[in-house]
Amino acid sequence: PYEHPRNPNVIFWDLPGAGTPNFPRLATKKHLGYLDAVGFDRFDFILILATERFSEDDLWLAGQVKARGKRFYFIRTKIDCDIENEKRSHPRKYRQNPVSVKAEVLQLIENNIRVNFEEAGVSDVPVFLIDSFEDSK
Repeated sequence: PYEHPRNPNVIFWDLPGAGTPNFPRLATKKHLGYLDAVGFDRFDFILILATERFSEDDLWLAGQVKARGKRFYFIRTKIDCDIENEKRSHPRKYRQNPVSVKAEVLQLIENNIRVNFEEAGVSDVPVFLIDSFEDSK
């Protein structure tokens, strides 16, 4: 656990990813189901972080959070990698208007996340896009 530097009532826990061999979604003979294994019910608020790819496990976890009446934010990290990939794929377009290309990439990612959540029956999800290098974004 990591204590918030200015608020002693906030403690962050870095949980393992859901759906991995050691933390399967559902219980097996060898492992508890994910929610029981991580002690899910003791948490008040959930931050779901995903890098580079939106997964079925992210959708499943978001659905479980909602079903239990808890709130969460979805945070998509490494956005800078997506922008760099777009820059490499379309160098001319990027040189002509880098600000516009960046905005398009961000909008595309956010729209994709929202559509996936809505199709899974999870709506009104606060989505944050995080750049790995520019902490002001």
